[in-house]
Amino acid sequence: MLLAGNALAQPRPKYGPLAMPLSRETNVSYFKTNAAHDYWALSPYYLPQISGRSCSAANIAMVLNAARSKQPLTSDDKLVTTDSLIREYAPERYKKSMLGTFDRSAVSNEYMAEVIRVAAEKLGIKTDTSLIEVKNIDMKELQASKEHFYKALKENERTSSDFMIVSFIQGRITGDPEDGAHVATVGAYDERTQKVLLFDPDREYYEPYWTTRDALFDAVSDKKSDAKNPGWIYFKAH
Repeated sequence: MLLAGNALAQPRPKYGPLAMPLSRETNVSYFKTNAAHDYWALSPYYLPQISGRSCSAANIAMVLNAARSKQPLTSDDKLVTTDSLIREYAPERYKKSMLGTFDRSAVSNEYMAEVIRVAAEKLGIKTDTSLIEVKNIDMKELQASKEHFYKALKENERTSSDFMIVSFIQGRITGDPEDGAHVATVGAYDERTQKVLLFDPDREYYEPYWTTRDALFDAVSDKKSDAKNPGWIYFKAH
C-alpha cells in the first residue's frame, strides 16, 4: 500500500460519480416503463474481455450473438465467444491486435467494423455494408455531432436488431486512473432521464453501469478514444 505523507493512501471509490452500477437498482423505473429491446437482446450474451486489450473482441462477440439470436439455430451451432471470434471469425491480419499482442491504440472503429462484416458473413447473419457503419464525430462541428449522437441513441432504443458500440475514454466515467481508450456496447437508453446503460466488458473490475448521455459523449468525443477518428459503430441485422 502506498504512503501519502504520513498517512496510508486511501483507496478510491469503485466507481466515479458519473457511473451508476446496475446492481444498486439505479434507474429501475426505466425497466418498468420501457420495452428495453437492446437490454434483453444483449444481456444473455454479455461477455468479459480475456485480456486487457481484447475489449473490442468481447463487444463484437456479444453483438454477433444478439444479432443471430432470432435466426433458426441447430444443436451444432456454437455461440461466439471472445476467443472463438478471434481465432475462427476475425480477419487474419487483425488476430494479433485482438489478442492484445500489441498496443490498443492501434485499434480503430474502422477495424472493428471490418471484423463485424467478415464475422457476420461467416456466421450467416443477414446484413449489408450500409448496415455496418462507422459514425465519426466531426470535431469542428461538435454540437452537431452531439445532437447526432443523441438521435442515434434514441433510434437505437427502438428495436432489438440494431446495436451501438462506442469507443470512449473509460476513466472519464468510471474514474479508472489509467484513463485509456476502451470499447463498450450501449445496453439501453432512457430518454426521460437521459441516461445510457453500458455493457462494459472489463468484468474484472466493473458491472453494467448507467451514465449520462452528456458524460458518454464527452468520453466518446475525446481525441484519444480511437486510433483514427472518435465515434461509434452502428450495426443492424436484417
